[in-house]
Amino acid sequence: MDNNITHEINASGTYSREEVEQLNSFLRKRISILIFVVTMIYCLIPSELLLDMPVIIRIPLVLLFAFLITFIFMIILKNRARKQYNNDRLVKLERNFKITCKGITHSSEASHVSIEWDDIAMGFELNKIFIVIYFSNNILMLPKRFFSSKEDELLFKKIVSENIKIKLKRDHVDIDRNV
Repeated sequence: MDNNITHEINASGTYSREEVEQLNSFLRKRISILIFVVTMIYCLIPSELLLDMPVIIRIPLVLLFAFLITFIFMIILKNRARKQYNNDRLVKLERNFKITCKGITHSSEASHVSIEWDDIAMGFELNKIFIVIYFSNNILMLPKRFFSSKEDELLFKKIVSENIKIKLKRDHVDIDRNV
């Protein structure tokens, strides 16, 4: 980044239920794949010993069972996320973000966090939010509507791409299609 020019972006707002659901949907996507694979493996081995039926019938039954278990798990997680949003007053607090060439500062009535660019492990761009994962397991959600203009959003992407080693990955999560 050009050191003679100091870029600073201020963004603020309150998380909406839709944005929190999109974040949870993004996180559930990775868990659901793991659940599906583990269920498949866990069911295929005993089914061979317990069920005396041809493989051509047993495999579709195990696939159907794995889909069903994954679907039920996804519904449980989605309902839990909705309840959490409705009952958690902290998620509804006004949030302020300050993005500079040094990092991201996030503050609310309950907390103040400064994240340097070197601390960021991953970044994702979803339909309506940016997700920044720092210190490997902490998540910062920055909704796109918090930016005062499209230019600020584009400047944010530019600052991110210039200051972190990894690229901001585009990931499509449509909360209407995901369970």
